[in-house]
Amino acid sequence: MKHQYQVSIFYSTPTGRPAHISYKLEAKDEQQAEKLARDKFYNTRKGKGYKINGGDVYRLR
Repeated sequence: MKHQYQVSIFYSTPTGRPAHISYKLEAKDEQQAEKLARDKFYNTRKGKGYKINGGDVYRLR
């Protein structure tokens, strides 16, 4: 059964400035939701010097 999750990713830009982004995803569990969010993040910022510092996973339903 899939649940809806909100995943927040905290990262550093190539210049070192901290930032965050949130994704709403459907996944089986929290680990899969975080993996999907990280994959989505890296697909849009591939090879540009972004570094993930952490994140939070919240179950919505």
